[in-house]
Amino acid sequence: MPTDLDIIAQLEKRIGRKLEKLDEINWASVGYQLNEQQQVIDLGLHACELRDLPAEIGQLENLQELNLYSNQLRDLPTEIGQLENLQGLWLNSNQLRDLPAEIGQLENLQTLNLSSNQLSELPAEIGKIPSLELFVVENNPLKTPPYEIATEGLPEIRDYFDALGNNPHTLSELKIILVGDGAAGKTSLVKQLFEEKFDPHESQTHGILIRDLAFSTHTLPNVNAHLWDFGGQETMHATHQFFLSKRSLYVLVLDGRKDEKAEYWLQHIELLGDKSPTLVVLNKMDQHPGFDVNRRFLKDKYPFIVDFHKISCLEKTGIEKLKQAIQETTTKVEILQTKWPENWLAVKQALEQKNKENIDYMPYDSYIDLCKENGVTRESFQHTLIKFLHDLGVVIHFREALLEETNVINPEWVTQAVYAIITSKLLANQQGTISKADAGQLLNLQTHPSHKHNYIIELMKKFELCYELDDKTTLLMPDLLPVEEPEFTLDVDKAIRFILEYKFLPKTIIARFIVKMHRDIKQELRWRTGVVIEDTQFAATAVIKVDEDARQIFIDVNGTQKREYFAAILHTFRAIHKMFAKIDVTENMRLPDIVEFLYFCTMQMVK
Repeated sequence: MPTDLDIIAQLEKRIGRKLEKLDEINWASVGYQLNEQQQVIDLGLHACELRDLPAEIGQLENLQELNLYSNQLRDLPTEIGQLENLQGLWLNSNQLRDLPAEIGQLENLQTLNLSSNQLSELPAEIGKIPSLELFVVENNPLKTPPYEIATEGLPEIRDYFDALGNNPHTLSELKIILVGDGAAGKTSLVKQLFEEKFDPHESQTHGILIRDLAFSTHTLPNVNAHLWDFGGQETMHATHQFFLSKRSLYVLVLDGRKDEKAEYWLQHIELLGDKSPTLVVLNKMDQHPGFDVNRRFLKDKYPFIVDFHKISCLEKTGIEKLKQAIQETTTKVEILQTKWPENWLAVKQALEQKNKENIDYMPYDSYIDLCKENGVTRESFQHTLIKFLHDLGVVIHFREALLEETNVINPEWVTQAVYAIITSKLLANQQGTISKADAGQLLNLQTHPSHKHNYIIELMKKFELCYELDDKTTLLMPDLLPVEEPEFTLDVDKAIRFILEYKFLPKTIIARFIVKMHRDIKQELRWRTGVVIEDTQFAATAVIKVDEDARQIFIDVNGTQKREYFAAILHTFRAIHKMFAKIDVTENMRLPDIVEFLYFCTMQMVK
């Protein structure tokens, strides 16, 4: 049998470098430490480009600490379970795709770091390690147990595997979301997926159409996909935010006849879809065969894009290839093939039955009661399950205090209410303002009773579609403000003049800014692409304008403490930018203002 030093020599050959014998090993050390019997007790092999670990590692019977982080390990030998004295095991930042069940034999293990790997499933045995105290598993594409449960800790992991039992239900269900501008051909595409007749005069979708599509792949039999087809009219875009969810497959449909802004939709998918896999479809190639997008640029910027497809629903070209791509891409959707305990499935089925019974919503407490009736009693499981049900589209649920108490079972219940308000003549005539009482009058009290009106308003406020004016009884919706810029004056010769330049300018940025800064609006000087704000404390006034064609936002600030007010404005824009994961914006100031602003920043640091 080889000695411990023989195994060290074998490792030295594998990594192509000499390992140092160390008196004391620490987190950053690469080397080993021996006890008095010349047995290895600590071993550090981080960042050694290790692709595999020799089975002989299991013969280091006295090993207490094993550091393997930042290598290229894809798996571990089953012999790892022989390290009965191991107390700390660091495997973070590798390429591990699975773990041997034998890891559960490490009865003295106290620390296990598995973060930043490619693990989709943990062995149930990991929850049986009696001494494990510190367990880190973040940044893994976990399906079993679900990521939310795995990151809660070992008690939740143990209970989850106990709940799974010997007969878990494997979820073969997902949500496919079609987005794109109005008349891009989303509904026609859905019909092609169902092999239905093409209608060249297809009417536009108002609201949401949801249809179920069943199919099988080589690896996934009996998949049930819920296709969500959104209305593409611009007035409806804001309400899409309620339903765009992670753990979904997105299909972005672009119209080859138009100068499409693909990034408008990709930004939404990135922000609200949590980078779910996305197929970009270039439609109507029969009318505009030369239409294309900068594929490499978009894929580099939005790596969740899986592929691009050119199709024509009229001529049925590219449809079969797209169908195949949709089916193959489902394997990349995180929620698919997640293992559910039987009682989770029972809760899901009970909620779906309520939808069939035309129940549009239910109190959150009723959901909790439903969980308890079916044996889902742990609070963390109830929270995880509601997230999954939201991502599947079974319910609509948000954790905010004023929204959490309601679970929406019928998505159309929400869209009907919001559309009734934002498309009303009253709101248009009042240039984007409406009282809460009048908004309630626009709703059908049979389907949307008065005690649910506040929920609708709070949902619109959550996604910054509107804000309350100071009287707390009136709502203002920036997207429906007058288009015409009002008359006002500002001495720009003495102003700080600043420009934000965007590679892509989301339309919602100025609306979000107006919402966030609405208390500073001067004399109702607000319009759809700009606002005048003032701060009496700073004795300063600012004009914010958008040039959508140039993809620029202009900021002019004047007053006694204009530098301080400008800093507050820029801070607000930066906070909005953080909501868009990869927004590309350049901050520019004209030269005299740069010198003045740098002086101001220096003085602030001195203070």
